[in-house]
Amino acid sequence: MKQRVSWNRKVWPILVLVVVAVLGLAGVILAGNQDNANLSLAVQDGLSPAAVALGPGFAFQGQLADEDSGAPLAGPCDLRFGLYDAATGGSKLGEVQRDNVEVVNGIFAVNLNFDPTLFSGDGRWLHMEVRCPAGGGDFKPARSRHELAAMPYALGLRPGARVVGSVPSGPSVDAGIKVFNSSTSYPIGLYGIVNAPTGPAIGVAGNNSSPNGFAVYGYSSPQGTGVRGEATKGAGVWGSSVDWVGSYGYSAKSIGVMGESPNGGGVYGKSTKWRGVTGESVDEHGVFGTSTNGAGVAGISQNWVGVRGVTGSSNAAISAQNTGNGPGIYATSAGGPAAVFAGIARTEVLQITGGSDLAERFQVSDGASAEPGTVMAIDPDNPGHLMISTAAYDRKVAGVISGAGDVATGLVLHQEGVLEGDAVVAIGGRVYVKAEALSGPILPGDLLTTSDMAGYAMAVTDYDEAHGAIIGKAMSGLDSGTGLVLVLVNLQ
Repeated sequence: MKQRVSWNRKVWPILVLVVVAVLGLAGVILAGNQDNANLSLAVQDGLSPAAVALGPGFAFQGQLADEDSGAPLAGPCDLRFGLYDAATGGSKLGEVQRDNVEVVNGIFAVNLNFDPTLFSGDGRWLHMEVRCPAGGGDFKPARSRHELAAMPYALGLRPGARVVGSVPSGPSVDAGIKVFNSSTSYPIGLYGIVNAPTGPAIGVAGNNSSPNGFAVYGYSSPQGTGVRGEATKGAGVWGSSVDWVGSYGYSAKSIGVMGESPNGGGVYGKSTKWRGVTGESVDEHGVFGTSTNGAGVAGISQNWVGVRGVTGSSNAAISAQNTGNGPGIYATSAGGPAAVFAGIARTEVLQITGGSDLAERFQVSDGASAEPGTVMAIDPDNPGHLMISTAAYDRKVAGVISGAGDVATGLVLHQEGVLEGDAVVAIGGRVYVKAEALSGPILPGDLLTTSDMAGYAMAVTDYDEAHGAIIGKAMSGLDSGTGLVLVLVNLQ
């Protein structure tokens, strides 16, 4: 017997109302059905419905009928419900199965308990599969999915909805929306949480069109914090300004603005035209930041300086001190240099940890392209330019293109506007070089020179001929064929 799954339009209000409860409306909504006296909500232990806590599930009712005859089905059936993000296709977000569901005159009622976080305001569709009788055979799918909707008044609390309050004009200070918390354990007046895969996302936002007001105002007396922001990965307090101050803190005795973050920036300020964060203090710090793992104070600018220090004295404009094992100043950059010094940079010890060679930038003649590991030689026809080596024991050998074998360039020398080029050539240190062992194997410790194979190195066998054509000393071997050999570059 074929089975047909149909949806009773009369029961859609039941689904709609209970889905609204998932979206956040307080209360329990009950609906009866004249065709099925067994479909009811039991009140346990004599409690009234108002005293029963509202759970995350919602009730669903439908009708099952034979696909051929249209006669309603009866008896226990297994029902399986899939939650999707599209009317057709899309992704399956969750599944709930209810076994041995009692079906009377084709009518059934179940409670569906999906993950509440799946109902975030985006469209959701329900698809049903049926197995009658229960416990045997395959599940039969419904012909289409059905969209879950919301009651009209529930739209006022959907994600992205606006809650607007107003106060009468007058000299008194009041708020359009007021939140009061009398808890003694952790009292918070207003708390915003954002869980978004992409930004920008705002937990609590304030907008002020008055010339003398505040978008967000926090006051604490006699002690405590006026405004406090906490974030696991983003900004605890975020200030943005088009013409003036993104975030402003003032203190007569202590800290104007204080930010703490376990992983990110304690205080983050962004401004299009002026200062992202401004702090004033009479006796102590204007802006003070501490952080367990991230930045105590971070400055980001799209067109100018993220953090700037200016002084007219002999003291440092920016002073950094680390009493632990980390760096005093740490800088990163997505594209350009992490740090730029327009003048003399002086240090006691310089450590290069990003690579293992000393390199220079050169221009390759005729715009030729040379991959990392290629042996390069001086171009006698173009002063200052290089070309790919093509002859054995070439005394014009100049170095090896840096970057082969996942060994990064360590220190690069060049003069902007004078000695520049796209080819970064190692002239000292350790790099991988393209080598051939066709004329003899390469052993660790062998001297390497140029080969007749363009761009390749080989082991020196004629030491008189190799004078002045030495690339360096092999630190790894190559028994036969071609491959990469680690070489300690030492041009001779």
